[in-house]
Amino acid sequence: MSKRLEIESQLAAFGEIADIMRAMRNLALMETHKVGAARAAQRRMAQTVEAAAADFLRFYGSGGGVTDAARAVYLVVGSERGFCGDFNGALLERLRIACPPGQAAEVVAVGFRLGIRLGDDPRVVARLAGPSVMEDVGGVLAEVMEVLDRLARGLASMEALRLTVMHHGDDGAVRAFMPAPLQRRVPAHVPYAGPPMLTLSPAACLKGLMEHDLLASLYDVFYASLMAENLERLRHMDNAIRNVEAQTAALALRRNSLRQEEITEEIEVIMLGRKPQRLRPER
Repeated sequence: MSKRLEIESQLAAFGEIADIMRAMRNLALMETHKVGAARAAQRRMAQTVEAAAADFLRFYGSGGGVTDAARAVYLVVGSERGFCGDFNGALLERLRIACPPGQAAEVVAVGFRLGIRLGDDPRVVARLAGPSVMEDVGGVLAEVMEVLDRLARGLASMEALRLTVMHHGDDGAVRAFMPAPLQRRVPAHVPYAGPPMLTLSPAACLKGLMEHDLLASLYDVFYASLMAENLERLRHMDNAIRNVEAQTAALALRRNSLRQEEITEEIEVIMLGRKPQRLRPER
């Protein structure tokens, strides 16, 4: 009977584990729906910023761009939580290829798990907490912009940072891109005959437009990364739940088999006319 009680204990533990994993799976599924809805609004915001920038640059110009001597910065967007497979490992491999150890560059790591994997890499200039849920993205991006602004001090503008952003895309693949300077995206024709009326100097307005444009791009990056992270977590939770259910089924069969053996022994004792041994009550 002790073996059967041990199996009963294992079954109870597996049941609790399965309940926790189902809850985590449901949370990840809910997060994908929230992020998907938010991205539509974010894209409209990005289009508004680009339209305003095009109107400004059409009449006031851009005042320079990125040069070869610009400061190289890698913004790597990882995960804050675990249970998402090799999510952070793929990012580190891409970083190793793009910026081998020893190459002059600065790395801004976003995500607790990613920061751990980077260890004591001397190129890391900032380790920031990543978003666990969609509502965290705004606060994380505010910290990212503060770090980038600090790194851009002493340079001509934010665009003087040769910024490379590494993140997971919607399809789960790692992507690396350099946000294009505003002047490269100005359309040939702007639907306004006269220049916009400014309440700031053109230089201050340009600086603000650059920051808003970069922020709009980073919102899309973080939403895509959070979506990919939760989709990966969904896959892992589904696999784990299937494994637990398979082990639970096997243990249940073993428990039933042991119980049948106990019943058979009790019947044999009764048929032989002997008093059956008193069994300890199950707890």
